[in-house]
Amino acid sequence: MRPLLDEASARAGLGGPARDTTTCIVADSRGNAVVATPSGWSGVLVGKTGIHLGTRLQSFNVWEGHPNRIEPGKRPRITLTPTLVLKDRKPFLAVSVAGGDAQDQAALQMVLDAIDFGLSPGESVAAPRFGTDHHLGSFRQAAPRLGSLLADERFDEAVRKDLGARGHTVTATLRSVSQPCVIRWDASGLIQAAGDPREGRHAAAD
Repeated sequence: MRPLLDEASARAGLGGPARDTTTCIVADSRGNAVVATPSGWSGVLVGKTGIHLGTRLQSFNVWEGHPNRIEPGKRPRITLTPTLVLKDRKPFLAVSVAGGDAQDQAALQMVLDAIDFGLSPGESVAAPRFGTDHHLGSFRQAAPRLGSLLADERFDEAVRKDLGARGHTVTATLRSVSQPCVIRWDASGLIQAAGDPREGRHAAAD
């Protein structure tokens, strides 16, 4: 198969060089897979080693009794949540998402799309998504926006109104809620891959 983008576009992205969170999933014909969500918009690179000292510890806090307090033996929540789902001890689904606090929310939607609704990667990344800031923010510990619900404007207006009637503060958005890419393996060994085209995410094969 030929790449969906030419080499220059694939390296630079459709909108030019990116300096924010990106998505990365790689799979080969032997069943190996790597899922990563690199986020290098802050921090420093250690010389020519390729090792990046990031600043993601800002996602945590030191507040006594708080679930996201950083301390020994804990696994506090962080936005970077590359996901690999296994079936019979073999890769079944891989998900990488960019988009701040929407990352883990969108990753869960991609998993549910595949397992519960049987959507292909192309269908799931193109489907409308939703998210909320009804939680302490990961950056600068922003206060929760209680009841907030950001919904893709492609959701039926009647659905958004019904959610509003149930107490949600619904905001319709033209932009996609987060930027996912997905790979899925089927029983025959076929590998399907897709990225959200609305957000400049793409798949390629060689």
